[in-house]
Amino acid sequence: MDMINAFVQTNGNTRLEANSEMAAKSSSWLTVTDGAWGWVVVLGSFVSHVITGGIVYSFGVLVEDFVNYFECSKREIGALGSLAIGLTWTVGNIHLHIICC
Repeated sequence: MDMINAFVQTNGNTRLEANSEMAAKSSSWLTVTDGAWGWVVVLGSFVSHVITGGIVYSFGVLVEDFVNYFECSKREIGALGSLAIGLTWTVGNIHLHIICC
C-alpha cells in the first residue's frame, strides 16, 4: 500500500483504510511547503472573478450612458452586452474541455 489512503471494498460498503505510515507522519503533512504562494493565487483568482463578473453582470446599469456616449440604439448596446456574457460562458466551457478532457 502506498502513501495515499486506499478505498477498500468490503461487502458492498466502501470504507477508508488509512495507511499506518501516513498516520505516523500526520503532523508533518500539515506543514506549509509552498510558502503560502497558494493563497496569493487564490486571492488573485478571486479579484479577477470579482472584476470580470462585476463588469459583465452590471452592464445593464451602464446601458444609458453607453447609448448617450456612442450615440447608438439600446438594441446595439444590448447586443454588445449579450455578446460579452455569451463569450464569457462559451470561452469558459471551451477552456474547461481543453484543460480537463
